[in-house]
Amino acid sequence: MKTLLDELCIKLGCCLDPEEQVRMRRMPADDVDSFVKAFHVAEHLLEPYDEEHWRNVRYVVARHFALMRQTATSE
Repeated sequence: MKTLLDELCIKLGCCLDPEEQVRMRRMPADDVDSFVKAFHVAEHLLEPYDEEHWRNVRYVVARHFALMRQTATSE
């Protein structure tokens, strides 16, 4: 999960404070939209979220989750 949070920080400039990073790392990697919503809350953003920002974060998260699933099934 640290890799995902690092990627969001580097690619999108969405860098969470250390406490929020710890909380996000504990989240299950099973629901992309739930994770993206929790990430936006961790960024202290309020609904309605900017659509482009949501899409960008969701793209990175979905790709990362897919890679995690692919790695888990190939082991």
